Amino acid sequence: MQPEEKTTGEHVYLTYAYLNASEYDDFGSLLDDDVTVWLPGEDPVHGKELVILQEYSRDLVYSLESVWATPGGIFVTGVVHARLDPADAMGFVDILTFSPHGLLLVRKRYHARMSGANQPLTARESSVSRPAFRGRLGKLFRWWAPC
Repeated sequence: MQPEEKTTGEHVYLTYAYLNASEYDDFGSLLDDDVTVWLPGEDPVHGKELVILQEYSRDLVYSLESVWATPGGIFVTGVVHARLDPADAMGFVDILTFSPHGLLLVRKRYHARMSGANQPLTARESSVSRPAFRGRLGKLFRWWAPC
């Protein structure tokens, strides 16, 4: 693993840890000034300050299930819910890309369309069996609504 990859991987986990802890200034330290966030059914949000404000106003809690790197970015699957309403949880896939400096540049989110449709990918599927993983990923994305 190259040093840049390790830094980027650490930034992925720190991003969600800071959001879960409501540490929005620390979250902002991981964002590129030109960051863009695409969420389903909403206009994209562009710029560090607006992305921080968006996360602050939502106050969400993230439970990560899988994180894996591809040439096109880092994919993160998990479950997200409002801090005060855990019963309203929804599966998500985030596709993250990073700047050359290792800061978050783009996050594009997909949500599960129907309850029970998302079967989380396991770490074993993502790291051990690439053909099974790709097949499973294709099936998973049939159930996800794009932004």
